[in-house]
Amino acid sequence: MIGQDWQDVKISLDPNADVLVTARGPDVRDENGVVKRGRTKTVYSDAWDDRQAATKFARSREGLLKKAEMANEIQEHRSDPKQKENAECAWLMQVQATRPGSEADNKDTARFFDRPITSDSVVVEKDKVSLRIDGELVPVKNKKTKAELLRRMADREPLLDSTFWLKSHGATTLEGRHVVEKEDGVYLQFVGKESVYHSHRIHDPELAKMLLGRKATSGDRGKLFGTNYDKVTAYTSLLDGGKFTPKDFRTVRACELAIEIVKRMDPPGSEKARRAAIMKVGTMVSQLLGNEPSQCLTSYIDPAVFSVWQG
Repeated sequence: MIGQDWQDVKISLDPNADVLVTARGPDVRDENGVVKRGRTKTVYSDAWDDRQAATKFARSREGLLKKAEMANEIQEHRSDPKQKENAECAWLMQVQATRPGSEADNKDTARFFDRPITSDSVVVEKDKVSLRIDGELVPVKNKKTKAELLRRMADREPLLDSTFWLKSHGATTLEGRHVVEKEDGVYLQFVGKESVYHSHRIHDPELAKMLLGRKATSGDRGKLFGTNYDKVTAYTSLLDGGKFTPKDFRTVRACELAIEIVKRMDPPGSEKARRAAIMKVGTMVSQLLGNEPSQCLTSYIDPAVFSVWQG
C-alpha cells in the first residue's frame, strides 16, 4: 500500500494499533510547475476501518433520509446568483455521484499537458499503451482509458490533447468538451481519479439540459462550473444542516442505486447465490461510480442493503 518512492515511512510495532503505517508520497507539481510536498498516506487496522465504516454508513442512511430535502435546497439555490455555481455542481454530484475534482497534479504529469495527440503519438507494445510526448513515453495505465483511446484510433476519431488523457477530472474541473451530445442522449466523458475513463449517460433531462447550456457558454476548453473543491465542499456542508461532504453524496447515491437494484432482484436461494447477487449489485453500481466492484462493496454500499434477503 506504500510505494517504493514514498518517504518518511513509519511502521507501528504494535499489531493492535489503529494506525499501522504512515508515509509521505513523492513531491508533485501543479499546473503552474510549482513543486508541492507529496500527500500523506495512513494505513489503518481492520478494526479501525470497521468502526469508520459503521460511522460512514450511519451518515449514508441519514443522507438517504435527507436527500429529497437537500435536492430541494439545491434547486432553490440555482436561482441565486451567489450560490448558483456551487448548487449546480452539487446537483451533478448528487445525481451522478461524480467526485468533486482537484487541481492538484498528483500524477506529476502537468508538464505534459496541452500537447496535441494523434495516432502517431500512441505507442502500443503488447498490452501496454503509452503516449509519446516531447520524446518521453507516458504510460496509460487504466484499462478503460486504454480501450477508449484505442477505440478512437480505430474509428479515426479526434484524439484531442494530452490534458484530456492525463489530467484527472471531477465535477469542479470538468470542461465543456466533457459534455457530449449523442443520438441517444447526453453523456459525461472524461478521465477521472486513478486515470479511470468515465462515460455516463445523463438520464435526468433537466440535468442534461443544464450541462448542455454550460457547455455552450464555456466552450470546449472552458470550465463548466465557476467553483472549486473547497467552495463546493463548504456549500454541501450547509445543506439541511447535515454537514454532508461530496464523498457522502457518492456513498448515498451508491446505496440508493443498490437499493433500487436489490428491489428488482429475486431473493437468492443459497449462500453461493447470495454472494453472486451481491457481486452483481456491486458491479452495476461501480459502473456509475467508476471504481472496481470490490471497492464499491467495501467502501460505498451499506451491507444493510442486502439484509432484505435474510430470513
